[in-house]
Amino acid sequence: MIGAPARIAVVSGSYQTTAVNTDFPEPLVVQVQDANGVPVPGALVTFASSSGVSWSANPVATDANGRASVMVSYNTGGSKTVTASVEHVSISAIFVEIVNWSDLITIVSGNNQTVVFGNAFQPLVVQVTNVNGVPLPGQTVEFAGVAFSENFVMTDANGMASDQPLLLRVGISFARAFTDHTPNPANFDLTVIPPPAP
Repeated sequence: MIGAPARIAVVSGSYQTTAVNTDFPEPLVVQVQDANGVPVPGALVTFASSSGVSWSANPVATDANGRASVMVSYNTGGSKTVTASVEHVSISAIFVEIVNWSDLITIVSGNNQTVVFGNAFQPLVVQVTNVNGVPLPGQTVEFAGVAFSENFVMTDANGMASDQPLLLRVGISFARAFTDHTPNPANFDLTVIPPPAP
Protein backbone atom coordinates (compact mmCIF):
# COMPACT_ATOMS: atom_id res chain seq x y z
CA MET A 1 0.00 0.00 0.00
CA ILE A 2 1.28 3.46 -0.94
CA GLY A 3 1.38 5.99 1.87
CA ALA A 4 1.11 9.75 1.89
CA PRO A 5 3.97 11.87 0.50
CA ALA A 6 6.82 12.04 3.02
CA ARG A 7 9.81 13.23 1.01
CA ILE A 8 10.71 14.85 -2.31
CA ALA A 9 14.12 14.62 -3.95
CA VAL A 10 15.91 15.75 -7.10
CA VAL A 11 16.24 13.02 -9.73
CA SER A 12 17.95 15.02 -12.49
CA GLY A 13 18.26 18.44 -14.07
CA SER A 14 20.35 20.38 -11.58
CA TYR A 15 23.55 22.27 -12.44
CA GLN A 16 22.55 23.01 -16.03
CA THR A 17 23.51 26.07 -18.07
CA THR A 18 21.47 27.91 -20.68
CA ALA A 19 21.01 31.36 -22.21
CA VAL A 20 18.43 33.97 -21.33
CA ASN A 21 14.95 33.18 -22.71
CA THR A 22 16.03 29.63 -23.58
CA ASP A 23 14.88 26.41 -21.90
CA PHE A 24 17.48 24.39 -20.06
CA PRO A 25 18.57 21.38 -22.14
CA GLU A 26 16.94 18.85 -19.80
CA PRO A 27 13.82 19.01 -17.66
CA LEU A 28 14.01 19.41 -13.90
CA VAL A 29 12.84 16.09 -12.43
CA VAL A 30 11.87 15.21 -8.87
CA GLN A 31 10.43 12.12 -7.22
CA VAL A 32 7.95 12.00 -4.37
CA GLN A 33 8.07 9.01 -1.98
CA ASP A 34 6.15 7.87 1.06
CA ALA A 35 7.77 7.15 4.43
CA ASN A 36 8.84 3.68 3.21
CA GLY A 37 10.51 5.00 0.04
CA VAL A 38 7.66 3.92 -2.24
CA PRO A 39 7.01 6.34 -5.15
CA VAL A 40 3.76 8.26 -4.76
CA PRO A 41 1.72 8.88 -7.94
CA GLY A 42 -0.70 11.77 -8.24
CA ALA A 43 1.09 14.06 -5.78
CA LEU A 44 0.99 17.74 -6.77
CA VAL A 45 4.48 19.26 -7.00
CA THR A 46 4.87 23.05 -7.01
CA PHE A 47 8.00 24.61 -8.48
CA ALA A 48 9.15 28.06 -7.39
CA SER A 49 11.97 30.45 -8.25
CA SER A 50 12.82 34.12 -8.66
CA SER A 51 10.93 36.51 -10.92
CA GLY A 52 11.38 36.26 -14.68
CA VAL A 53 10.89 32.50 -14.79
CA SER A 54 8.68 30.59 -17.24
CA TRP A 55 7.46 27.03 -16.65
CA SER A 56 6.16 24.47 -19.13
CA ALA A 57 3.59 23.65 -16.45
CA ASN A 58 3.25 24.40 -12.75
CA PRO A 59 2.18 22.71 -10.51
CA VAL A 60 2.79 19.21 -11.92
CA ALA A 61 1.25 15.91 -10.76
CA THR A 62 3.61 12.98 -10.26
CA ASP A 63 3.33 10.04 -12.66
CA ALA A 64 3.09 6.32 -11.88
CA ASN A 65 6.74 6.37 -10.79
CA GLY A 66 6.22 9.28 -8.44
CA ARG A 67 8.07 11.64 -10.75
CA ALA A 68 7.23 15.18 -11.85
CA SER A 69 9.18 17.17 -14.43
CA VAL A 70 9.16 20.69 -15.81
CA MET A 71 11.00 22.71 -18.46
CA VAL A 72 12.26 26.10 -17.30
CA SER A 73 13.55 29.34 -18.83
CA TYR A 74 14.44 32.78 -17.45
CA ASN A 75 14.44 36.29 -18.91
CA THR A 76 17.36 37.37 -16.72
CA GLY A 77 20.85 35.98 -16.30
CA GLY A 78 22.76 34.77 -13.25
CA SER A 79 22.68 31.90 -10.79
CA LYS A 80 19.16 30.57 -10.25
CA THR A 81 17.65 28.41 -7.52
CA VAL A 82 14.52 26.34 -8.11
CA THR A 83 12.62 24.68 -5.27
CA ALA A 84 10.15 21.85 -5.72
CA SER A 85 7.74 21.18 -2.90
CA VAL A 86 4.77 18.97 -2.11
CA GLU A 87 2.09 19.63 0.48
CA HIS A 88 2.74 18.34 4.01
CA VAL A 89 6.44 17.67 3.25
CA SER A 90 8.61 20.17 5.11
CA ILE A 91 11.86 19.78 3.12
CA SER A 92 11.87 20.88 -0.53
CA ALA A 93 14.00 19.59 -3.40
CA ILE A 94 16.44 22.25 -4.59
CA PHE A 95 17.96 22.78 -8.05
CA VAL A 96 20.83 25.18 -8.82
CA GLU A 97 21.11 26.45 -12.40
CA ILE A 98 23.09 29.03 -14.39
CA VAL A 99 21.64 31.40 -16.99
CA ASN A 100 24.14 33.25 -19.16
CA TRP A 101 23.45 36.70 -20.48
CA SER A 102 23.91 36.42 -24.24
CA ASP A 103 22.20 39.40 -25.83
CA LEU A 104 23.60 40.52 -29.16
CA ILE A 105 24.42 44.04 -30.32
CA THR A 106 24.84 44.63 -34.04
CA ILE A 107 25.63 47.63 -36.20
CA VAL A 108 22.70 49.04 -38.17
CA SER A 109 24.50 52.02 -39.71
CA GLY A 110 27.37 54.45 -39.22
CA ASN A 111 30.39 52.18 -39.54
CA ASN A 112 33.37 52.94 -41.80
CA GLN A 113 32.59 56.63 -42.21
CA THR A 114 35.07 59.14 -43.63
CA VAL A 115 34.58 62.89 -43.32
CA VAL A 116 36.65 65.95 -43.96
CA PHE A 117 37.88 67.65 -40.80
CA GLY A 118 35.24 70.06 -39.51
CA ASN A 119 32.31 68.06 -40.89
CA ALA A 120 29.95 65.93 -38.81
CA PHE A 121 29.64 62.17 -38.86
CA GLN A 122 26.31 60.46 -39.33
CA PRO A 123 24.92 58.96 -36.12
CA LEU A 124 26.08 55.50 -35.07
CA VAL A 125 23.10 53.14 -34.88
CA VAL A 126 22.98 49.71 -33.22
CA GLN A 127 20.31 47.15 -32.42
CA VAL A 128 20.15 44.94 -29.33
CA THR A 129 18.44 41.55 -29.63
CA ASN A 130 18.27 38.31 -27.67
CA VAL A 131 19.81 35.09 -28.99
CA ASN A 132 16.62 34.41 -30.96
CA GLY A 133 16.83 37.73 -32.80
CA VAL A 134 14.00 39.39 -30.87
CA PRO A 135 14.61 43.16 -30.40
CA LEU A 136 15.06 44.24 -26.78
CA PRO A 137 13.62 47.65 -25.88
CA GLY A 138 14.63 49.51 -22.74
CA GLN A 139 18.28 48.37 -22.76
CA THR A 140 20.99 50.87 -21.82
CA VAL A 141 23.64 51.07 -24.54
CA GLU A 142 26.96 52.69 -23.71
CA PHE A 143 28.86 54.41 -26.53
CA ALA A 144 32.58 54.84 -25.86
CA GLY A 145 36.00 55.22 -27.46
CA VAL A 146 35.44 58.78 -28.73
CA ALA A 147 33.43 61.78 -27.57
CA PHE A 148 29.67 61.47 -28.08
CA SER A 149 26.70 63.78 -27.62
CA GLU A 150 25.49 61.19 -25.08
CA ASN A 151 27.31 58.27 -23.54
CA PHE A 152 24.27 56.23 -22.51
CA VAL A 153 21.26 55.71 -24.78
CA MET A 154 18.16 53.60 -24.15
CA THR A 155 16.99 51.26 -26.92
CA ASP A 156 13.61 52.06 -28.46
CA ALA A 157 10.69 49.72 -29.17
CA ASN A 158 12.71 48.11 -31.99
CA GLY A 159 15.81 47.59 -29.85
CA MET A 160 17.58 50.47 -31.64
CA ALA A 161 19.90 53.06 -30.12
CA SER A 162 21.81 55.84 -31.85
CA ASP A 163 24.41 58.37 -30.78
CA GLN A 164 26.23 61.23 -32.45
CA PRO A 165 30.05 61.17 -32.42
CA LEU A 166 31.51 64.64 -31.95
CA LEU A 167 34.26 66.23 -34.03
CA LEU A 168 37.43 64.14 -34.02
CA ARG A 169 41.06 64.78 -34.82
CA VAL A 170 42.49 63.91 -38.24
CA GLY A 171 43.14 60.17 -38.49
CA ILE A 172 41.34 56.92 -37.70
CA SER A 173 39.36 56.59 -34.48
CA PHE A 174 37.60 53.56 -33.04
CA ALA A 175 34.27 53.65 -31.23
CA ARG A 176 32.27 50.88 -29.63
CA ALA A 177 28.77 50.29 -28.33
CA PHE A 178 27.80 47.68 -25.74
CA THR A 179 25.47 46.79 -22.88
CA ASP A 180 26.09 44.97 -19.61
CA HIS A 181 24.56 41.86 -21.18
CA THR A 182 26.35 41.76 -24.55
CA PRO A 183 29.62 39.81 -24.37
CA ASN A 184 30.89 41.35 -27.63
CA PRO A 185 30.63 45.08 -28.46
CA ALA A 186 29.70 46.66 -31.79
CA ASN A 187 32.89 48.25 -33.16
CA PHE A 188 32.98 51.30 -35.44
CA ASP A 189 35.83 52.73 -37.55
CA LEU A 190 35.69 56.49 -38.06
CA THR A 191 38.14 58.41 -40.27
CA VAL A 192 38.77 62.13 -40.47
CA ILE A 193 40.83 63.44 -43.40
CA PRO A 194 42.49 66.85 -43.64
CA PRO A 195 40.68 69.59 -45.54
CA PRO A 196 41.97 70.26 -49.03
CA ALA A 197 44.81 72.70 -49.31
CA PRO A 198 43.69 76.26 -50.06
